[in-house]
Amino acid sequence: MLAACAAGALTMTAGAAGAVPAWASGPGAPAIAARSGLGAACDSRSASVARCNAASLVAIDMARSDEGLPRLVLPARYQHMGVVEQLQAVTNAERLARGLPAWSGPWPWLTAEAAAGIATSSDPVGPLGRTWVSNLAVGVLTVLQADFEWMYDDGPGGTNLDCRPPSWTYCWVHRDNILQRWPADLGIADRATPGGRLALGELAVEVPRPA
Repeated sequence: MLAACAAGALTMTAGAAGAVPAWASGPGAPAIAARSGLGAACDSRSASVARCNAASLVAIDMARSDEGLPRLVLPARYQHMGVVEQLQAVTNAERLARGLPAWSGPWPWLTAEAAAGIATSSDPVGPLGRTWVSNLAVGVLTVLQADFEWMYDDGPGGTNLDCRPPSWTYCWVHRDNILQRWPADLGIADRATPGGRLALGELAVEVPRPA
């Protein structure tokens, strides 16, 4: 289950009321998820972290291929990283593949805000007077599953619970947040949830460019 972001001091691009926003990408996330076996690997009784990571990576690479992007390259020690390190690595890999600057962190003061969002099952909130975006995922098995859902299954009919009629306001908002063009400081938090699953919170605060 995914929750849409909150945004402070930021103008979000929203879909027009009643119009379904479309993001052009190959066969679409449902077909990719089916072909990769994502549901069985991540959400069934036989799900496991190893199977979920493998299927999620296949699904991500299929979706990236539809965009003309190379496969997602993970750090050599990815499997030995903590969840927070993994989420920062994957977020920055998605950004760098599209020519965007990596986000720095995680910074303790922002991580505390990300953790506060998780504690209330709500989107982390950034500082007043700053431009920021945040994402929340609850009930995912791995970081790679969250990445697929945020980046490639965030539109109509996908896992974004706030991408619904009549307004469709929050469709693709997780993807848009991750692909903001500005440099940022990052806060990331995670928490175990029932069934061995995860809640993930990510908060990015823009770093102003020198005048």
